[in-house]
Amino acid sequence: MSLSRLIELIPPPLSPVDAGDALQWNQVEEQFGGPLPEDYKGFINTYGLGSIGLFLYVHSPFTANRFGNLLRRGAVILDGYTVSRATYPSEFQLPIYPEAGGLFPWGSTDNGNELYWIASGVPSTWGVLVVGSRGSHFEKYDLSLTSFLAGLLDGTIQSNIIPRLGLSFTPSPQRR
Repeated sequence: MSLSRLIELIPPPLSPVDAGDALQWNQVEEQFGGPLPEDYKGFINTYGLGSIGLFLYVHSPFTANRFGNLLRRGAVILDGYTVSRATYPSEFQLPIYPEAGGLFPWGSTDNGNELYWIASGVPSTWGVLVVGSRGSHFEKYDLSLTSFLAGLLDGTIQSNIIPRLGLSFTPSPQRR
């Protein structure tokens, strides 16, 4: 698991915003329809909601922010993809969660790129798909979310879609 590598690269906040506990994770996984990858849950519990390099956002299921909430934002993106797939089936051929090998969005960037899990097999083996903001370019990585992020940060992954990220984590502001 590369959460430890991420912690080496970017120190987490002392008080993560919109992190969860075991009971909350059970409720989220019930809503999601199955288990989520452990490294994702570890990331959210360690970092909470915020941005990496003031550019890349990993969605949290515990935020009220509709743009950063894993389940709410995921449903909106997948609804749009479903409509696009029905309208342009030759251009939108990838399956969506909960279909076998289906995509589910877990993050986004400031310039409109979307980051998905490829939900095939057990959650610990889900890969990552990066879709460019124009939708015509994508990159597939057979890595977990945290391994992918660590690779972007330490330079072992060179993406043509996501630019080199700054080595910082900025928590989202706390709601009062």
